[in-house]
Amino acid sequence: MSHKEQFKKGATSDVGKLRGRRRKKQSEVRKQRREKVLTAKRLRHDSEMQDVETEDEYTVEQMIQLAKDFQKPGSERQKQLKTLRKMFAEGSDLIEAFVGVENAMDRLVGILSGNEPELQIEAAWCVNNMASSAEHQHTMLALKQAAPYLITYLSGQNAKLQDQCAWALGNLAADSAEVRDTLMSQGILPPLVKLLQSPTPRVVQSVAFALSNLARGQGSDTRAMMDAGIAKLLIPHLKVEEDNMAVLTEVAWALTYLAAKLEHEEALVEAGIIPKLVEALVSLSKQKPHHAQSITPLLRCLGNMCSGPDEYITMITKDSNLLPAFEVFLDSDEHRHIKKETLWVVSNLSGVESVCQTLIDMGLPLKMINLLHSTFDIKKEAALCLCNLAHHGEKFCEELLKQGVFPHVVAMLKSHDPDMVIEALWFSEMLLRMTKTGCEVFQDNEGVGSLEALEYHSDSNIQQQAHELLEMYFYQEQDETEEKDDGDEKKEFPPWRVKAQQQAPEEGSMEDAKE
Repeated sequence: MSHKEQFKKGATSDVGKLRGRRRKKQSEVRKQRREKVLTAKRLRHDSEMQDVETEDEYTVEQMIQLAKDFQKPGSERQKQLKTLRKMFAEGSDLIEAFVGVENAMDRLVGILSGNEPELQIEAAWCVNNMASSAEHQHTMLALKQAAPYLITYLSGQNAKLQDQCAWALGNLAADSAEVRDTLMSQGILPPLVKLLQSPTPRVVQSVAFALSNLARGQGSDTRAMMDAGIAKLLIPHLKVEEDNMAVLTEVAWALTYLAAKLEHEEALVEAGIIPKLVEALVSLSKQKPHHAQSITPLLRCLGNMCSGPDEYITMITKDSNLLPAFEVFLDSDEHRHIKKETLWVVSNLSGVESVCQTLIDMGLPLKMINLLHSTFDIKKEAALCLCNLAHHGEKFCEELLKQGVFPHVVAMLKSHDPDMVIEALWFSEMLLRMTKTGCEVFQDNEGVGSLEALEYHSDSNIQQQAHELLEMYFYQEQDETEEKDDGDEKKEFPPWRVKAQQQAPEEGSMEDAKE
């Protein structure tokens, strides 16, 4: 098979297969960063219950002494537990000191399994903060000794205890596939799913946090979760209401991980996820300041849903208010990553030509072109959006050329990032091939010199693509006689494969994506 035929095959591949490959690549590339930043273990800070003045730092010696005093009979048990869970929040060294004291962990579990609700809540909080440790051995200790009790109390009647146990189980689930499998085998799923109907918002929030961590990662048993009816119970919580924002955020993350599995998309659509996502995003676009903690997972979930059939994209864009909402998000100055997430979703939507035409009619391409002056990560997402627009044909390329995109594309050719250079080469080829004045504009913006420099690039693929562009559009002899004698046809540069579904943006600095 020739080089040209290889490219053409890629260009005409089934869009569904391309999207499937993109989904697989997205999962592999983003796994570690997503686990650390977006679904990381989280300590719980509760101002209503933090009534003990603490020092700035605790020492190992203080922890050892507390672990010993903690086992003595006395009336200060609740105060000791409050101090203990704050010590656990200081880090793994203090946790290691605690578990190193003989019988200390047994005593903590004994209180958790006791019959004094207030002490049980504090003990569960201690386990929660222990599970938040970065050390796997601490999580495993909490899993083996405390998880069965935490799961049992989910079916109780004490909402505060349910809340704390669900949060602790969520932190346990965030540790590893091994922990998630153990929790599933211990029967965590039925009581968690049932608690999605709890009348206490805080309980629902904690349960959704636990479910999102159970659903993440390759090999997670999301099929069992879907079979348990989780989708129909999560989706009604996608409501933008003042007292529901924390619940909305956690529910959106849980749905994001379910939507990341291609096998669940149809069931999620049947459960009504698309109109709920669209309605929530449109509503949030009207709020100032933007609630980034909720917008981020909602955009991520919607972007995942775009990976399905084109009819899903049609359903998503049925509400004429959605694309204007994206325009608002692209203007967000409060949270830079909202722009990046929005560009990713728009890039996924741009696999459908009618959506691209609407984007043109709204003038969004000019906004994306202006974002090519932004930071590297946003610039990259904007470039992918514009590249997808150009792929749809001559009229789109002409429109982008008219709006002044070529100087920015030429600038991208000078990037130090190989992926960015390759995108710029794709973009350049389409604009050169599909526009009448593309070659002239490219030359006027020193594009030829940039291509010549790329012929010495360290990446052989970039070298070859730059050389072919030069040969095709700028170095060919215009000798009609010679062409007649040779009988050779003009070489056609291989069309670049459209990236209908891009890899989701890297998180970078997204500390406020999930508190």
